[in-house]
Amino acid sequence: MDPFKNIIPDDARMREAQAHAQAQDTEERRRFEKLADDINKARSDDNWITKELTKQGVPPRYRGAKFGTWNKELAGSAAGWVEGESMVVLGPTGCGKTYFAAACMGEYLRRAVTKAKKMSVNGFGVWNLVGPQDQLFITAPALLMTLRGTFRQQSGPTLEDMIGKYSESAGPLIIDDLGAEKTTDWTLEALYLIIDNRYSWMRQTMVTSNLSMEQIANRLGDRIASRLVGMAKPLVMTGKDRRLG
Repeated sequence: MDPFKNIIPDDARMREAQAHAQAQDTEERRRFEKLADDINKARSDDNWITKELTKQGVPPRYRGAKFGTWNKELAGSAAGWVEGESMVVLGPTGCGKTYFAAACMGEYLRRAVTKAKKMSVNGFGVWNLVGPQDQLFITAPALLMTLRGTFRQQSGPTLEDMIGKYSESAGPLIIDDLGAEKTTDWTLEALYLIIDNRYSWMRQTMVTSNLSMEQIANRLGDRIASRLVGMAKPLVMTGKDRRLG
């Protein structure tokens, strides 16, 4: 009887041990490769989403906005937006309305990527399947400044072209900070044309404002307030100004 048989393996047992070790190394390597691949895919998704949000007009500060731990009403409204519902978001300055709106836009894009991946074969052609995402984000003052800018142009889009862009765009439109603009008969009529068109044709729209619905009616008129209420039940956010700490 060989007293060292259980201590020093023969060639067969050595090969078995080596094969076992190699299998473990292979499995470990696959695990790390999958982890690296998942990280790279996530980075690719986030990079694409950031580029899309940039093209759609979302300011740099809000391009990384994501859904956090919302209360039940906020969570339900966010889910409704992703599924195609319109929203009117009201609340005091600094309570998170713009962040919330940008997070909704980002989630809309993430859902588009997820849907495209399910349709693709081994990830091939995902971005072609996603296609252009025709979302638009603009503040109310910037929107009106853009419209006024057409008066000074010798060529390029006309006022009618720009009103059509924002009123007839089939993709989601977010008008941030409604009520912050200087009101004149002209600005009220321009805002009414855009909001009325989107309301009438049931085009997905989100409007945020520091004003209450009563204040919107007093400042912008009953016609605009009525159509906003007709688009969606107003969602009221609360809280102190987060920018002031």
